[in-house]
Amino acid sequence: MALQPYSLEYNVFLILTIILIVAKIFLNGYLLNKILKKTKEQGEFKIDFVFTIFLIVLGLLISRVIYFYYDFFLTFFNPDLLYIYPNVVFWKVATLIAGISQLVAVFFIDKILLKFKLKGIPAYILLIGRLIQFFYPINSAGDFRVASTIGTILMLIMIILPIIFIYIGIKMPQLRYYSILLAVGIIIYFIGSMIVSESIVAAFQGIFGAGARIFISFTSITLKIGGLVMMIYSSTKIYI
Repeated sequence: MALQPYSLEYNVFLILTIILIVAKIFLNGYLLNKILKKTKEQGEFKIDFVFTIFLIVLGLLISRVIYFYYDFFLTFFNPDLLYIYPNVVFWKVATLIAGISQLVAVFFIDKILLKFKLKGIPAYILLIGRLIQFFYPINSAGDFRVASTIGTILMLIMIILPIIFIYIGIKMPQLRYYSILLAVGIIIYFIGSMIVSESIVAAFQGIFGAGARIFISFTSITLKIGGLVMMIYSSTKIYI
């Protein structure tokens, strides 16, 4: 559904997205400060769990800024403009950056927390999938749906993250609280990302009317920020 530029709905979406971007900037700055303090205390820089979360949030921030331009200044959420060039190039770049942040998360969590028990296989699958998605030729709405579906399928692999942290919480009592909190934060963030699916929004609009889209967008932003706060807070308490 296309949005009329500078209409009430457009402006609400615009403000909510800016709030999300500012929140990511603030949270990333918080993590960077933690990393710099720890590096100063230890006298050397190490790629640890907190730095991994920093890279993830940085990737999500950069991709969101690109999506922001794509959504609000190139396509205006118009389905007929999503897949045309050069618009779709911005979508591909943002999606690739977000995907890289995900595979970095899976790889380093496997390496740092699981001592490479998964052999990096989930991360390699994500890498191959994201490259296929990036280079998949998009010349029509159907092609765009295929590329989007590839991303949705790859997102299912990310279910492994909360499972990993729940497992760590069970096996390591000293980390149980923060591991479970981190797992819950990831789940909340994923829910916030998923509920803005056009099929879900359309279903709610059919029941509650046009205002449902604004309510869902506000809920999505709230869940994403809440999930990020939980993830970042708990990650600074897990030093492995």
